[in-house]
This record gives sequence, structure tokens and C-alpha cells, in this order.
Amino acid sequence: AKLKVGLDQDSDLRRLEIMRNALSINNDDPILYIDSNEYWSPKQTIRKVSEMEERFTLGWIEEPARRWDFLGLKKVSDALKTPVCAGENLDTLGDFLPYFHHRSADVIQVSHGMTGITGALQIADAAYGLELPITLGGSAGILHAHIASAIPNCITIEIPHPEPETKAYKWDVKIENGLAVLGDKPGHGITIDYEELNKSVVNKISVKSGPSPYGRRAGAGLYEVPPTKDEIKEANSK
Repeated sequence: AKLKVGLDQDSDLRRLEIMRNALSINNDDPILYIDSNEYWSPKQTIRKVSEMEERFTLGWIEEPARRWDFLGLKKVSDALKTPVCAGENLDTLGDFLPYFHHRSADVIQVSHGMTGITGALQIADAAYGLELPITLGGSAGILHAHIASAIPNCITIEIPHPEPETKAYKWDVKIENGLAVLGDKPGHGITIDYEELNKSVVNKISVKSGPSPYGRRAGAGLYEVPPTKDEIKEANSK
């Protein structure tokens, strides 16, 4: 399981404890993944994650520095026991070259949003040559499960929604015992209901909309921004 961190260290530690306890039903020492969404500087990351490492088994720290700070990412990777995972906000193979040359990340993120499926496979292939593992984030229709099947160095994919949340589309990927099992339909296995899709047409984009449908906190990519009172209240209520 993966947890967004960065608002408040005490709250993050408390929520990691809750997550570990919940997952301990099936595993005495579950691996937890954390994502700071570029909130921290490299030194802030090292200080905060070092404290987390003392209490939890961490699979990786995602985006522990800003995407273009490949030297900062390398600094974090060298200082921590926890692997650095990065790349979801990059695009072309050329964008990844500094990561590869400097060994800035221990786990490389790719997606179909990176110049399409072909571009994602090119980046994954380059990482394979450097013996770097690949992970794929969440995707509509669990499309990434199909891409992962063509990437020999893929270790995980994120599945935020194992079942459709809308009638606009459905897919043939099934989740069984923590594994994504592909269907046998041609192509990506996603079926779109255009009549249902047209019911969700957006005529005016919200001023707070960003490139991701899941949104990002305003402080992402700007180094640590103190949480607002409402954010602290929300974090402590979960």
C-alpha cells in the first residue's frame, strides 16, 4: 500500500502505523510505500524519511525532490536505505537520461502518458539495460497491466480502483490475490460506452484543475509548504 506524506510528520507517522496494522493481517512486516509529491528538499527528505525508516519497512520514497533535481535525487538515494522512486512527471526518453547517467533513482516510473505506449516501452527498455526496475502508476481501465506484461523488469503497478467507478467504460483485467490477471480481448481490453461518456462532458474547466485527475496539493514542487489548519484537521481525522 502507498501513502501520501508531507503535510505533517507526526500525522504521517501515525497514519503509517495505522496502515501497517491494517496490512499486518496478512504479513507480519508489510512493506509500505510513501509519496511526498515533490514537497520536500533533498535534505528535508533525508531527515524525515530517516525517522520513518527507524519504525517501518519502506518499499520506496516517491518523488523525494523536484523532478529536474537529478543530483538532489541522487543525494537522497545515497543517504537513505529506502529506494528512491521517480519519473512519473517526466515525458520523453531524453528527459530520463540524467536519471540514468547519474543513477538518480532506484526505481523508474513510466506510464502510457509518456509519449504514448511506445514511449513508455522505450524508457522501460533503456532502464532494463541498466538493470533498473520499473513501476507503473494508476491508469484508467488498468491499462498499465497490459503494458506491464511487455516489460520484463516491471516489479509493480498501482491499482487505485480495481472495479469501474463509472458506467462509461469497463475492462477485462481481474485482480486475484494481489495480481492483475489479463483478459483475452484484443488490444487493451477496455470497452467504452460513448453514450454514458457523453453524460460527463465538461464545458468549463475548474480554475484549480491540474494535469492529473487526482489533483495535487498547492505546495507540490515548491519545497515544503506549511499545511493549512484545514489540511491538518483533515489529516488528523483519518
